[in-house]
Amino acid sequence: MVGQRMRAKGVSLWLMPRGPVHEDLTRVIRDVSARSRGPVFEPHVTLVPGVEGDVERILLATARLAARTAPFEVRLESLGWRDEYFRCLFVEVRQDPELMVLARSAREMLGLPPEPSYFPHLSLLYADLDASSKPETARLVPPRPAGFPVRAIHVYETRGPVSSWERLASFGLRHRSARQAAAAPGV
Repeated sequence: MVGQRMRAKGVSLWLMPRGPVHEDLTRVIRDVSARSRGPVFEPHVTLVPGVEGDVERILLATARLAARTAPFEVRLESLGWRDEYFRCLFVEVRQDPELMVLARSAREMLGLPPEPSYFPHLSLLYADLDASSKPETARLVPPRPAGFPVRAIHVYETRGPVSSWERLASFGLRHRSARQAAAAPGV
């Protein structure tokens, strides 16, 4: 039986790894989830969780945000855990300026109030584990990549149980930073 805390709501904006980093993190999530009886999910850093409202409006706002955002790197740091289903076991994400500005801008474009307690992380396990078993579970996690490039914002339907979540759209980051423009060959 699926409990209330095992369900999410709305539409969420995610940053996701690709290629070998995606494959490595997917393996970790599958392994840890199998050992702890948690659901399997795509590796991601949530930019904005559970947005309610008109999905078309959310998609348009996300497309505008992606068009004005330059690609950047997400840096993964230490393992952590909390007494929360969706943050049972996770990798902390460095709060670099590019990420924090993007999170604030996303909320603004979606007409949401600021979130001063935004805590960027990449979950490895969704579960209700007792506090004493979390350090033991964390020891099962192999070394992780140092980070990954962010090249798109992904919009996921996150209503209901994790097994029903699905990607609605992905929007490539298009804006070039001043550093990228300076490094580009002249015309």
